[in-house]
Amino acid sequence: MRNKAHIYHFPRLDNLELLVADFSVQRFDAHWHDTWSVGVVLTGAHDNSPKANGDGLVAPGQVTIIHPGEVHAGVVVSETACKYLMLYPSHEVVLEALEQTGSRIASVPSGKHTKPSLAITGAFLFLLSLRSIAVPLR
Repeated sequence: MRNKAHIYHFPRLDNLELLVADFSVQRFDAHWHDTWSVGVVLTGAHDNSPKANGDGLVAPGQVTIIHPGEVHAGVVVSETACKYLMLYPSHEVVLEALEQTGSRIASVPSGKHTKPSLAITGAFLFLLSLRSIAVPLR
């Protein structure tokens, strides 16, 4: 059994953090972040509901969006390792990204998302948060 995680910190991106996780037996107690949490499960599955009761099951290809201050937990619920990426953008970065896309906070519901439009929204929030280090094409 393995539990590997790497956290990448991007000071030039408003202190954005990226978690790259590969967990077999990891369990996180109920907690919250002062940032947004936008993630995607690559393989396996995990439950991020506060009581780890299955309400927050996130499977491969699903995007999860957790608002700042929202209590959640984490436990691997698959027989195989759960590999996922989780981005932690500040509220200000998300507001700016949403403004650039003409969206509002109210249009970004918390929880897991299987609808392509919401999954794409999560992906675009990620990409927009990286714009300050992007090199414009000429």
